[in-house]
Amino acid sequence: MTSIAPERLPLTAAILAGGRSTRMGVDKILLDIQGELLIRRVLDAVTQTCARIAVVTNRPGDLAVLGLPLEVSVLSDEIAYQGPLGGLATALAWTQDEWVLAVAADMPWIEPAVVRALWAARGQAAVVVPVTDHGPEPLLALYHRRCLPVVNAALAAGRLKLRAILEELPVVRVPAEALRQIDANLASFENINTPEDLARAVHQKR
Repeated sequence: MTSIAPERLPLTAAILAGGRSTRMGVDKILLDIQGELLIRRVLDAVTQTCARIAVVTNRPGDLAVLGLPLEVSVLSDEIAYQGPLGGLATALAWTQDEWVLAVAADMPWIEPAVVRALWAARGQAAVVVPVTDHGPEPLLALYHRRCLPVVNAALAAGRLKLRAILEELPVVRVPAEALRQIDANLASFENINTPEDLARAVHQKR
């Protein structure tokens, strides 16, 4: 068995890249952000903290041309286009770890220290979710494997919103005030959905 480097946490980072990118008009993960592909920025951030990395996608062929590191697993959703909840179900069913870090594939400024802060807060919860001024942030959050039955039940009922399952599970909410101590502007939670978002990100200095 391959040993886990001590600086990495024993959890799986699931980069959820299964969306259609309809608001952007092109596949977001292939966007160039300050000379680096968006998907690689996300990979670099989670590789610093997570023992295992998986990209969950409905288009695995699009990733084949990127030459991703061999340690990165590419997973296909069992049922395509069920949103982030479907991607989370795929990751929870696949992982060897007790915990999965669900990450949107369009978040270019993830601060690894935020991931470590969520890990430290988990206690006996099934979910650890940050809470910003926009409410819970389920796409940079930790999910225990025991969430899988609840996730599958929600999918079967056609309830595809990640926030919906938070009402059915023991949750630790990490407030924005605590996270601002390590990510002052909460840039970790910014994502790229539109051409306007992209233009703003290209000119930001990090």
